[in-house]
Amino acid sequence: MKKFLSALLAAVLLLSATACAAHEPVLPPSRWGEGEAQGMLPRTYSLSEAYDAAEVVALVTVGDWLEEELITGRTFFRTTVQKVYKGDIPHEFVLAQEGCSTWTYRNYPVFTYGNQLLLFLIKYDVSMYRDTYDLVEYPDAYELISTYSTVMYVTQDDSGMSYVLDALGVMTEWSQINQPTDCPAVAHPGQEQLLQIRDNLTKQDPVLAAIAPSQADPDRPVASSGDLYRLTDLEDYFARLSADYT
Repeated sequence: MKKFLSALLAAVLLLSATACAAHEPVLPPSRWGEGEAQGMLPRTYSLSEAYDAAEVVALVTVGDWLEEELITGRTFFRTTVQKVYKGDIPHEFVLAQEGCSTWTYRNYPVFTYGNQLLLFLIKYDVSMYRDTYDLVEYPDAYELISTYSTVMYVTQDDSGMSYVLDALGVMTEWSQINQPTDCPAVAHPGQEQLLQIRDNLTKQDPVLAAIAPSQADPDRPVASSGDLYRLTDLEDYFARLSADYT
């Protein structure tokens, strides 16, 4: 009897482990909205201003899609923190992204499982709308400051060097205009290395082919090689900013 129970327990544990290993990612119903939102950014930030304004700056990996809130146009994801550069945040939290299946901004798709991001975050707060709408609320939810203008995608070249792409180039441009002597140096990989970065980013998420850098052209309407940073350079920059603010 004991041998039978032991065998049964082993079988149950094996099935549980197999089920965990075979976890099917929960994906958003659509990466692009039915319509394209038009609107002015509440404000634009340089890298140092974004760091200063954020409650949390962290390297994260997007997990399962949870749901979307069509009233506020938010999509929610389970998200895991890989590294924190400012503030305190749970290892797993809920990320609220502006954009949903009804509408998204141009060149800013809804995130998906596996996206690696460097984000400038604040607490997601809908308390002002509670008396008017019945909204989705998560007590541990965070959202990006200044919505799509501060999103940064993380990828690697074939050697394993990590790079960060300022997706729309807004923070990079603002930093170079307002703080030309006090901003991190952009990376200048060669064309072969640049194509590796592009290929690896689009393998992570094929939808990002629309914004992945493919040539050294700072005049492109979306991200170019001039909007790339080595992750180590940004980490050094954040460490210096942290020292300046303490």
